[in-house]
Order: sequence, then C-alpha cells, then structure tokens
Amino acid sequence: MGVPWNSEVNDGSMVGYTIFPSSVDQQLNVREDASRAYYFPFRDQPNLEVLLNTRVNRIVWKPSNDQNESTADGVEIHDNTGNTQVVKAKKEVILAAGALVSPLHLEMSGVGNPDILSKYDIDTVVDLPTVGENLQDQMNNGLGYLANKNYTLTGQPAYVAYPSASQIFGDETDKIAAQLKSSLASYASQVARVNNHVTSEEDLLRFFELQYDLIFESQVAIAELLMFQVEGAWSTEYWALLPFARGSVHITSANTTENAAINPNYFMLDWDMQEQIYAAGFIRQLYSTQPFSKLVGDETKPGLDTVPLSADDETWAEWLKDTYRSNFHPVATAAMMPREIGGVVDTNLKVYGTANVRVVDASVLPFQVCGHLVSTIYAVAERASDLIKGDW
Repeated sequence: MGVPWNSEVNDGSMVGYTIFPSSVDQQLNVREDASRAYYFPFRDQPNLEVLLNTRVNRIVWKPSNDQNESTADGVEIHDNTGNTQVVKAKKEVILAAGALVSPLHLEMSGVGNPDILSKYDIDTVVDLPTVGENLQDQMNNGLGYLANKNYTLTGQPAYVAYPSASQIFGDETDKIAAQLKSSLASYASQVARVNNHVTSEEDLLRFFELQYDLIFESQVAIAELLMFQVEGAWSTEYWALLPFARGSVHITSANTTENAAINPNYFMLDWDMQEQIYAAGFIRQLYSTQPFSKLVGDETKPGLDTVPLSADDETWAEWLKDTYRSNFHPVATAAMMPREIGGVVDTNLKVYGTANVRVVDASVLPFQVCGHLVSTIYAVAERASDLIKGDW
C-alpha cells in the first residue's frame, strides 16, 4: 500500500500509519480536554466567573465619531434568570464561540456584510463583507466489514492512516494532478460567484494554488482513515482533509434564538467528490491486502450489492451523497488574512475596524488543517493569551 509506519505524527510529517492519537490524562486515565486542563484548576480564582445557561445577544459599542475603528463597551447577554443585561468590558471583548457561531455574534453586532445586515435592520458598525464566508468543512463517510469467524476481537484499539496524494491515487497521480491544476481557475470563479464576489476570483485562485502545492508538491496527508474494531466487525471512518469547497454561515434574523443559515457547499467542486471516491477505493484495497484480508469477512457498508467492485465513479458518488455527514471540523469564517484579500482578523486576532474585539477559535484559520483541530486551536489560544497579556 506504500503507507509507512509513523511512530510520531506530531513531528512535522503526518503521512503514515499509527495508533490513533488521543488526549488522555495518564494519571487519572480519563480524556483530557480544555475544561480539565485550563478551567477546573483555576475556577476558584476571584477574577474568573463563568456564566452558565447564558446567551450572547450582541456586542455593545461606545459612541464614537471615529470612522476607522469602533470600540466595544461590553456584551449584551440574556442570563439564566431571563433578564437581559450588559456585561461591561474593561479592556476588550474576546469571541471564542467557534467557527459556526463567532461570525453570527459579529453580524448581530453590526460587523459584517451590509447587504446581509440591512435585511434584518441591523446598523453596520464595521463594513466587513467576508464575515461568515470562506467556511470549510470535511465530509465523513465509512466502510464496514464483518470480522473473520476464526478471528477473535479483544478490546477496542483504533488505528489511523494519513495517506498522501500519491498513495491514494497511485499510478493516476500525475493525471489527477493535471486535471485539478487545470480546474483551479474555474473553481475560483464558482466560489466567487457563490459568495457574490466578496472574495475576488484572483485571490481565490491564489489560495487554491497554495492548496494544490500542499497536496501534490509537498505531498502532505490528504485523508484520514480511522480503523477501529467493534464486536464482530471492523469499521473505517474516513474523510478528505483538504476540500476546495467554500461555504458560509450567516444570521437569518436579528433574533439570536433563530437558527443560522449554514451552507458548507459540500461536493460543489469535482475534486472533493473525487478525493472521497478514491479514498473509499483505497480502503477497499487495504482490506483486501494481507494481513487485513485474513481478518475480515464480507463488506457490510456499502456492500458489493450497493457499490460493486467494478463500480464507476457515478455509483460511488450516489452512495457517498446518500451517506455522508459533517466531520465537525469547520474553520475559516473569520480568517486571519490581510483585509484586502478577505481577512476578518489581523495578526493580533483583532477584528478589522475594531479597537478591542478579538476572535480566538477555529474561525481564524484561513485553511483546513491536515488533522484534527484540537491541538491547533490550543496553540491559537496559547498565542492569543500571550498577545492579550502583552497588551495589558
């Protein structure tokens, strides 16, 4: 298969096959997470208070005649008693609600595309049309197999493979690379048209060329294949790591209780479907290769009746569209980039056009990452803490 063993996927090169990394507190033998590591040890500090069952309505701005920068005065909230109040900001306001919610808070506060804000009678405080745009998420599918009756599964170890483009596409790599390269300008045009040209075709093409180089020149990991055992069966979830589709998330009302309009534009571009199809074929090849082939029985998902071994791309595509789900890794809806090419925050994580509003979450990543978001987001948060302390 050509995928080497990788004993340490955090050393700068993820490509390979390894035991699935987990965040574990080795002393307590429990899952480690942000609350255990960053909140619980400090929750009794007098200068820290967490409000539960509280909804953010909007940022409140100080009156100002400054046409270049707006200053946040606080945040209007709906608390757990049903009352609305304003929590004043001594220094700054930090949004950390995630890539699907932080942009909504900005829009509710008058920061965003005036064409969207005006539909809901929200006054524009900062004209920043790319708020909520550039949404990138991954699509998740899975294949399943019965375990061989002569093979007994014990425990639930999980293994993961991070193959590169040349490993996924094999002898067809050069052909597929050429096809993708010739499609980049068309992709840029399609995305620009979908987002009403708030990002230019020229800038999108530059982004896509960078992504192409990562995939075919740098040969980074382009898919994650998570293999795990359940009683009597093997299952493999998988997702392409670097989709080219760009979507959006926006408010649908000035009422914060209304649902947002989330449109990742899954499969809008041929590459994203092609990558899912070839990754599925790669998994089939994996399970037909020793030693896996002697450990598994019949394929149960999708199954050869649904997608035969000789299936064409159209058959695969039909099944993939019927069975995919979000991989829950949304990024880039308040991207850190120069404002003139579609950025929402600067290198200090401050929202353009504001004096004291930062975003600290996956919104600020301009591209998808070749792995899970958790460690990258921790790094962003650690960097943000240094920036905040530096300003104090």
